[in-house]
Amino acid sequence: MIKKDKAGRTPIEKNSGLFPDNLIFACKGEIPIEKNVIVTDVNGKRVGLTYPKRARGLVKNGRAEYVGDCEIRLLFQQFESETAITHDPSVNKNTEDNTMSKVINFNAREFKFDNTCDSNVGSRMFVTDCSGQNKEIFEIGDWEWAWTQICCEKQLEKNTDYVFRFAMTGGYNDTCDGTSQFLIVPIENESLTPEDWENRYVYNLSQSDYKPTISKRWGNGMLRVYEIPFNTYDCEKFRFVFISQHVVTRIFPAQELTAYADFEDYSYGDWYNEKFGNRNNLKGYFRRSVNDFVNRTVNNALNRAFAQTGGEISGCGDGASAEYRNKNMSGSELSRTLRNMGDGSHIDLSNCNISDVDAFLECGGRSDGSNFEMTNTNMGGRAFCGVLRKIGDGCNVDFSNTNILYVEDQYAKAGNSADGCNIEMDNATISAGAFSALISKLGDGCVLDMSHSTIKADDTNIGFGRRADGMVINLSYSKIPDSLYRRLNEKTGDGCCINENGLEIYYDGDRSQEVRQVYNEDEVLRKVADFMAVSGPSSAAYVQRKLGLDHTQAKNALDELVNRGVLRYLNGADEYLSNVSPDEVKNFFFGTDKAAENVNYPEESYSYSVAGVILDIDFDFESNNYDINAKFDDGGDGSDKQYGVNEVLKELSSDFTDLKYRNDKQKELCMAALNDAKDSLKGIFE
Repeated sequence: MIKKDKAGRTPIEKNSGLFPDNLIFACKGEIPIEKNVIVTDVNGKRVGLTYPKRARGLVKNGRAEYVGDCEIRLLFQQFESETAITHDPSVNKNTEDNTMSKVINFNAREFKFDNTCDSNVGSRMFVTDCSGQNKEIFEIGDWEWAWTQICCEKQLEKNTDYVFRFAMTGGYNDTCDGTSQFLIVPIENESLTPEDWENRYVYNLSQSDYKPTISKRWGNGMLRVYEIPFNTYDCEKFRFVFISQHVVTRIFPAQELTAYADFEDYSYGDWYNEKFGNRNNLKGYFRRSVNDFVNRTVNNALNRAFAQTGGEISGCGDGASAEYRNKNMSGSELSRTLRNMGDGSHIDLSNCNISDVDAFLECGGRSDGSNFEMTNTNMGGRAFCGVLRKIGDGCNVDFSNTNILYVEDQYAKAGNSADGCNIEMDNATISAGAFSALISKLGDGCVLDMSHSTIKADDTNIGFGRRADGMVINLSYSKIPDSLYRRLNEKTGDGCCINENGLEIYYDGDRSQEVRQVYNEDEVLRKVADFMAVSGPSSAAYVQRKLGLDHTQAKNALDELVNRGVLRYLNGADEYLSNVSPDEVKNFFFGTDKAAENVNYPEESYSYSVAGVILDIDFDFESNNYDINAKFDDGGDGSDKQYGVNEVLKELSSDFTDLKYRNDKQKELCMAALNDAKDSLKGIFE
């Protein structure tokens, strides 16, 4: 019940007369309900006006500061109307509205590895940056092909402008073939769907294809700050994703732009020109001045490091020489040594114990024509693969009497194959994963001596890389698991020779059968088709990682499935999408597919002839047509016509019972043909 006073007035009526109608409340010094606070950018340039309350909020949140009673200065770069790009190009927003977009700053604590990727590489860590500040960053990716994704989801306001802000180093490589992307994915449903993924916004950060807000020289590399604007429109839930492959990317919160004012402007083009001189010469070298500077800096640092441990190093870059014998060496020390090597170098790590590293061992660029002496050495599997990645064309390598430990699948990466190498590894003990990485390193004309060596079986499943011609592999009097031995033919091309004199092949369970299934062409088609039916849009690299295939196998299988109509290619995204459901794909037949054994599939033609009743059915499954011919021809009085029709009907029904159809279209065609055939047989009596 609403209470009233003695005069019968409600509280609203009673209080409404206490103040004049023309009285408006206002804070001291403020003009009511007007934008009376001047907004300037970081350089003092006026960009618009805003309300006093909004100005106080910007200052409170650390996005602006007062420079006068009625003036604030923004602490981050504005987005001018002609350059502020939202996802709807038709939306025109004034300068002040773009400037006032809500900012989402990158926070490493909010991101985690995407559990849809099983090849994630990286870690969250604290580092001290070049300005002396401690930052928590997320480092993702490696110099091999491990596809890495980190993501976080946020609940945002509808129809609101936002800016996602972050800083990064790395995200590019010497060969311009890495992947570094930032994705904004609107989630229309309770959880992410293929339709949501198709609707994502992709910002390509590699080679600064998407222009950063600022780009500065940062130590020996490049720092980029991105302020990416977007509008939420009618969606509230968003996923933010960073992707890295074949590059190492460090992502961290960006400081205010003024904090970078003293750093030299430095673009990706500047970096590339410094490294390669002429941008059109992809196989160029450092300019002489830059090379001299790098040589002096790295050489001095390495000499100090080696002086502490008794090592000797001479020179840096091409022709460098390092001797580090009879030592206990950490993985980080090995990394520094390898990074110092250019072409034609010499490294001697004989009689050393080299501990393993936590992830990938950074080794720098490949070294051609160099000598590696690592005899009588114990080495972790990840460190060994780092050495393999350093080996280039024409190298001489001595791993005799070495002991190479276990390495996991995701770290057993040897880099691109090297041609014309001579590798001695006699009397060695090596894990199966490390052996597979070694074999993948071999290119055309390589010689590998593994006589009297033992290859220890393990649970890894690593490809041997591309085929190579003219190789010589000596496995005499060695021991090798059956699963690896059976796969050697994948590597050997024309003119290869394998010495198996005295070779001992030992059984290691069902691994051999598993491997053969993975590399059988028809089995690959089956695996890829089944995976694509449930995965949503996927790239060839993603399929390769998820199924453990070589990239060529995955790409060829995807293209073949496109030709067969099972998949379609999404040209803009360089991805593939299934045209069929998981249930439908089970009915597809792929050559020697084991799932197809003892299964009754429709045939292209059926013929029946009983007591003068003749029935022929011919199918053309590609054009989805069939042809039926039914007649009676016994030369007699037709007394056996009914008997013939009944028998043909029985055989026909039997043949079309329990058929397994490759797809629904084929099933509909066969059912239509069956009904027409029955009608044609009945028509013989007419």
